[in-house]
Amino acid sequence: MKNHKNMLYSSSDEGKILVWKHGDWALIKTFKENKVGVNDIFIDDSGRIMLSISKDNRLFIWNLINV
Repeated sequence: MKNHKNMLYSSSDEGKILVWKHGDWALIKTFKENKVGVNDIFIDDSGRIMLSISKDNRLFIWNLINV
């Protein structure tokens, strides 16, 4: 899990990345491009870009501007 400002990012063994809002813990967004589990995620300091690395060694770059 990663925390950035008022959002919490979690990843799963099914390859999903979930974005939750602090406070009411509402699910805001689900990212699903990874075919296998996600090893780690990184949110840049600006909160505009997320990187995810999956168990099949694929790197994805995500645009978080509209999340």
